[in-house]
Amino acid sequence: MKSRMIIKDKDGHVLFKGKPAALPFKEDVITNMCIELFDDPEPCIIHASFAAQTLADRILASLPDKTVIDHPIDSIEGFSDMLEIESSGPLFISVEGTS
Repeated sequence: MKSRMIIKDKDGHVLFKGKPAALPFKEDVITNMCIELFDDPEPCIIHASFAAQTLADRILASLPDKTVIDHPIDSIEGFSDMLEIESSGPLFISVEGTS
C-alpha cells in the first residue's frame, strides 16, 4: 500500500488528499530542488516529478511515524512555506499507509 497524505485546515476542511509526490509544491521550490539535484534551472517534467518525489520523501522521513493523524504542519521545518495552499490558520497533516 502506498502512502496517502491529507492536509486539513483548523476547521477540518480537506485542502489536499493524494499521493505525497502530488503535493502542490510552489514552482520555485521545485525549481530550487531541480537545481540542487540536477543543476537544472529549467526542469523538464521528469526532473520536476523527481524533485517533487524527493521533497515528499524528505517530508515523510521527518514525521514521527509512518502513519500520523492531524500532525501540525508547522512542526515540520519549512513545510508550510513549500506549499501552494492558502489558509488563514494552522494546517494539519495525516498520512495513511506506508511509503
